[in-house]
Amino acid sequence: MEPSKKPSTLSSTSWAIALFLLVMVMVNLLRGGGFIVKDHSVKIEVGDLKLAKEEEKEIDGIDEIQLDLQNAEVIVQLVEDHKIHIKESTNDPQKDNLFEVRELGNKLVIERDIRDGNLFQFSHQKEHLVEVDLPKSFQKKLCVTTTSGNMDIKGDLNVKELQLESASGDINCNGAIKAEKFEIKTASGDQYFDEVEAEEVSCDSASGDINCGGAIKADEFEGETASGSQRYEEIEANQYSLEAASGDIEIAQMIGGGKVKSISGSVSLSEVNLKDDLEAESTSGEVEINFSKDSQAQVKMKTNSGMIKGNIEIEFKDAQKKKAEALIGQHSKYDVKVKTTSGDIEINQD
Repeated sequence: MEPSKKPSTLSSTSWAIALFLLVMVMVNLLRGGGFIVKDHSVKIEVGDLKLAKEEEKEIDGIDEIQLDLQNAEVIVQLVEDHKIHIKESTNDPQKDNLFEVRELGNKLVIERDIRDGNLFQFSHQKEHLVEVDLPKSFQKKLCVTTTSGNMDIKGDLNVKELQLESASGDINCNGAIKAEKFEIKTASGDQYFDEVEAEEVSCDSASGDINCGGAIKADEFEGETASGSQRYEEIEANQYSLEAASGDIEIAQMIGGGKVKSISGSVSLSEVNLKDDLEAESTSGEVEINFSKDSQAQVKMKTNSGMIKGNIEIEFKDAQKKKAEALIGQHSKYDVKVKTTSGDIEINQD
C-alpha cells in the first residue's frame, strides 16, 4: 500500500511574499497617476512631483530639434520666446536619469535615459514629467519620441517637418499643424489632432484609434490601423489611402480620391466630393457612401453576402442582386468601385 500523499503547501514565507506583491499591485492601481484623456485633451494627474532640473538653450542656427524622452509624460508648449526651455519634475528622491541636452552641429538633442525602468519596483513608482517651451519662431524639423508616456502638443505649429511617436501612450495635438511633412505614430495608444495642412500626412497606429476633429488638407494622405478605428471630420487630399485591419473608418466630409479599406469593420464616407477615382472595400462590414449633389461618377458594386441599396437608381447585373451599377449625376466623370465580402452596400446622393 502506497503511503498517503500530503497536499502541497506554500511556506509561510512564500505566502507573505505573494500577499505583499498583491497589495503593492493594488496600491499602484489605485494611485490614479498618469494622464487621463477626455474630450481630446490631456489632463495631468500626477502627485507630489518636484522640479528636478531645468535648462534653456538658444536655437539660432538649429535646423532640427529631437526630443527623445523615455519613460516620461511629455508636454510641448508653443511660446513667444527665442530660447527653448526644458524642465523635468519627478517623485524620485534620487533624481536619477534626468534629461540631457546635446548640440550636434545644427541638431539639438534633448534626451532622457530609460535605465530607471524596473518591472518589480512596486514600492516606489517613479514618475517623470518633461515640459518643453518651444519658440513659435522655430520652423525647421521637430521630432518628439517617448517609449512609455503620453504626449501633449499645445499651440499652433508651423514647421518644415514634424514627427511624433509614442510606443506606449496617447498623442494629443491641441492646435493647427502646418508642415511640408507630418508623421504621427503610436504602437499602443490613441491619436488626437485637429487641423493639419501638409504636403504629406501619415498616421499609423498598431493598437489604438486615430481621431481628427478638424480638417486635413494634403497632397498625399495615409492612415493605417492594425487594431483600432479611424474617424476624420474632413479630409481634402489629391490622393489618399486608408486601411484598418480591425476597426471602422468614418469620414464626415471627404474631398478627393483614393482607396479606403477595412478588413474587419465598416466604412462610412459622407459628403463625398470626388476629384479622382475611388475604391471602397470591407471584408467583414458594411460600406456606406453619401455623395454630394455635384458629384459625377460611375459606380460599380459587388457583394458576396449582403444587400445593395440606396436612394439612387441601381441597375442589378445578376439575378441574385449581388452585382450592380449606378450613375451618380449626369456624367461618369470618375470611376467608383465598392466591394464587400460579408456586408451591405449603401449608396446615396444628396
